[in-house]
Amino acid sequence: MPRTLSREEIKELILAATFQYQQARSEYKERLAVRNICIIELLFCLGLRVGELSALDMADYRPEENTVLIHGKGRKESY
Repeated sequence: MPRTLSREEIKELILAATFQYQQARSEYKERLAVRNICIIELLFCLGLRVGELSALDMADYRPEENTVLIHGKGRKESY
């Protein structure tokens, strides 16, 4: 049975990524930190699978609707 992270562990991950962003000394490191925060949020707050996350593309983001198209198992799509 896979072990899931506790709320406290997830909170610590988000705080660590936020700290990484605050300590960024270059635009590149700042962008990496933002990417990491987004990854953590998508995985834990939306409950995405790693495969769903890695399949995301910029074309899946709909800023006018504030949504992301998720390609799930069995070619299922959800927003």
